[in-house]
Amino acid sequence: ILALVGFYLGANWALFVFIVNIAVLAVVGYILSRLMPERAPGMMLEIPKYHLPSAKVVLFKTWFRVKEFIVVAWPIIIVGSVVLSLLEHYDIVTYINMAFSPITLLLGLPIAVGTTLIFGILRKELAMIMLFQALGTENVISVLSKTQIMTFTMFIIFYVPCIAAIGVMVRELGRRDTAFAIAIGFIVAIVVGLIVRLVGLVA
Repeated sequence: ILALVGFYLGANWALFVFIVNIAVLAVVGYILSRLMPERAPGMMLEIPKYHLPSAKVVLFKTWFRVKEFIVVAWPIIIVGSVVLSLLEHYDIVTYINMAFSPITLLLGLPIAVGTTLIFGILRKELAMIMLFQALGTENVISVLSKTQIMTFTMFIIFYVPCIAAIGVMVRELGRRDTAFAIAIGFIVAIVVGLIVRLVGLVA
């Protein structure tokens, strides 16, 4: 997500998204800790000495990340593009976009981006990538304003965890707490998205 923001808006905007992400997590975490105080056990960690990584380790880690994207994300992107094309062909995408229209219109986004929210649940970056298909162009900046791109990005980051994260949360927290966490994330996403939109309109 940061890479796509950096590509369209520049490195400074990508850094801004990162900082806002950390700030929002800190604020929400603080509020929840005050509303639902819980005694946290102490934890001691032995911090190893820092070493300059070898070229072999760097290459291995790089390949590990690239391989994950190639093996997992690419097939989803390809299948997702085919599915979205079929939905557009049979005009089903119109009904999906209408279902998400209360959210997209509230955030000042085109109705066409509604379908991308579904793909964002599979993997966060897919929502950004599937914008190309949904908007019918790779030049997103020609269709969306900078404010809309930032609003969409901030909403995607917080609105619903990806499927893998939800699975872990259900296993570790249970269904009730997972549903609560998803609801909190969705509310935060709406609030942050609206703030970005309003700031963009005023600026």
